[in-house]
Amino acid sequence: MTLLSVRDLNVTFDVPRKGAMPWTAPDRLRAVKDMSFDLAAGETLGVVGESGSGKSTLARAIVGTIPATSGVVSWEGTDLTALSPGERRRHRADVQMVFQDPLAALNPRMTVGDIIAEPLRTHRDVSRTDARNAAQAMMERVGLLPNLVNRFPHEFSGGQCQRIGIARALILEPRLLICDEPVSALDVSVQAQVVNLLRRLSREMGLAMIFIAHDLSVVRHVSDRIMVMYLGRQMEVGPARAVVGDPLHPYTQALVASVPVPDPTARRRDRQAVRGELPSPLTPPSGCVFHTRCPRARPDCADAVPPALRPQPERIVACPYHGPAEATAAE
Repeated sequence: MTLLSVRDLNVTFDVPRKGAMPWTAPDRLRAVKDMSFDLAAGETLGVVGESGSGKSTLARAIVGTIPATSGVVSWEGTDLTALSPGERRRHRADVQMVFQDPLAALNPRMTVGDIIAEPLRTHRDVSRTDARNAAQAMMERVGLLPNLVNRFPHEFSGGQCQRIGIARALILEPRLLICDEPVSALDVSVQAQVVNLLRRLSREMGLAMIFIAHDLSVVRHVSDRIMVMYLGRQMEVGPARAVVGDPLHPYTQALVASVPVPDPTARRRDRQAVRGELPSPLTPPSGCVFHTRCPRARPDCADAVPPALRPQPERIVACPYHGPAEATAAE
């Protein structure tokens, strides 16, 4: 069953020109461009890409914290972008978010118990005592001692603060959890603990997840499918093992090649890491936005946006010259 359906989603910001007169028309920054995908109930979709690819903007547009310029975000057939703020508020209990910086996402003047219980008191008609008991039960579920309920966020480590953020997001028993780089600010050992916690809770609660991260190994570990973004556009979508093990789009191949491999004999020398710098989203390249850094680029790549192709039943690739990495090396 399709839980979330995104169709032709665009998010655009007006950026004032530096040094220009106040009446000068602003530049248009297209953070997300023509994004379309579906998410089934209980499925985990990993979203990867370089910084500036539009991953966090996409997540916030789905949640509704920033407005979509155009397109449709459909929740079980209901277009969320067409709802009023009051109507949208009733759907927020079903879609919750875990943020990147665990300490900055928590109110330093509130106790942990109040932080976790706040969504419950906002969206449900429960007493303070019942909300506190539910917060303690959720703390225990995410691996925190319930007797720490009266402490403040600064008294916890980064990993513990992220567990508090996860507990706050899950207290309403949502059906979709959006994780915006939830482990990038944590140590490697703590990252593994948080990722395993999210996987366990996803299975226990039947959660669907959108998991945003830079680390391909983390995304592969937690995701059923992976979507690769570049400058706000969708480059490739497919099963996690296939996208990481046999990438088809040149950008995905470059991302996989950029992952450090501890064993020198296991490194793939036929794959090149990403070359050059990410272009400015204010002035993206014409045609295929990746053609300025692509090893397979041809003159016609700058003429038109490539269509989304289906080389395999469960895979989508936005490149007419897609293929395995060995073909790239041979060309």
